[in-house]
Amino acid sequence: MSNSNALAPGDVILIYCRFISTPKPKYALCVCPQRPLFFFINSVPRISKPDAQLQVSPRDLPFLQHESFVNTGEVVTFGKMDLSKAQWLGHLPDPKKRELAALVSSCPYLTAGQIKIVLDSFS
Repeated sequence: MSNSNALAPGDVILIYCRFISTPKPKYALCVCPQRPLFFFINSVPRISKPDAQLQVSPRDLPFLQHESFVNTGEVVTFGKMDLSKAQWLGHLPDPKKRELAALVSSCPYLTAGQIKIVLDSFS
């Protein structure tokens, strides 16, 4: 990808994450391409935030190998260099975007500002 402006809310990328405990490529769902803000997609739900997980399946995102979970309890960002090397994989379907917005609207882990950004992006 040449820049984050090519991204739209709901796009999913595969991006190398140097800042996690075991650096590796991860799926990330674009929340706001301008900032740029993302939610990670994990193969298992985050135990510490069980009420902030949106379940997605290969029916929703065909590149997935199994049921997975969008962690809406934490927003992450990436630098331009990492984004330039990311691979675009697909787009979250509209029904799942609505589920995500509903889940985030009452998320106790995000700030009011983060919730507003997500709701503005997905409404």
